[in-house]
Amino acid sequence: MHYRSSSCSSSGILKVSFDDPPEVRDGMNAGLVVAIAVGGSVILLGGIAWVTKKLTGAFAPQSDDRNSRLAEELTRRGWTYGDYDESCADIHNAQPVFRARNMIDPLASPPKAVGARDVISGTHRSRPFIATQFDVRQQGEQVFVTAIWLALPAMRPGVVVNQVNRLQSRIRSRIGQGDIQLGVPEFDDRFEITTEDETFARAVLTPDVVHFLLTDPRAARGFAIYGDHLNVHDGVSDHGNPEQLIAALDLRCDLLDRIPEATLSQNL
Repeated sequence: MHYRSSSCSSSGILKVSFDDPPEVRDGMNAGLVVAIAVGGSVILLGGIAWVTKKLTGAFAPQSDDRNSRLAEELTRRGWTYGDYDESCADIHNAQPVFRARNMIDPLASPPKAVGARDVISGTHRSRPFIATQFDVRQQGEQVFVTAIWLALPAMRPGVVVNQVNRLQSRIRSRIGQGDIQLGVPEFDDRFEITTEDETFARAVLTPDVVHFLLTDPRAARGFAIYGDHLNVHDGVSDHGNPEQLIAALDLRCDLLDRIPEATLSQNL
């Protein structure tokens, strides 16, 4: 499966956002890649004026006001910023979901990250996170994928929960291609669950998580656990916009708070 791009320049560089959530199906295929990494070389932030100048070059042509607000948040919250970090690729490429080959096109190589740009990392509500654009290569194409991920306490099986058309869900079930059914008709009609570990998926999708996905419009498109990081399909367009970033982090924390800690930290 190839990347679905939201825009493509004449240079062949694609830009992908979460406006097109990943569809990792048919044996955990490598679909839209969202990558994450913690560590690597970062710039320890100092004064707001210096940080604003640094961000102006990195996020150009963003507004000075936006960069000033981001610089204030970075300094106030103790977050770090890095221009480009090759070491971020290691954790992206270690995620089980992204190492799997496409069963429909088994000769296609899985997407591979080579680094990340505009890396913001730190903790939010005591949870480690990273927000960045990952530099991913697949079959001769370069793709920058915007990602905001929370780190999990351990590597876990992949689980992808995607919003689907109700009719599509019912047709797939009737022809024997249905996914896991939780016995909650409204949820089963609206979401498709892809995983190689049904026991883990059911442990993640507690009644509280199911209710959250059904009732909170922020989470209406689903979420994913790719290994040891969690993402929500919420279509953030600018991870360097502090308002968007903080709102996205709050959403991810709200979801993660509803998943039992034991489920995320140990084998079932």
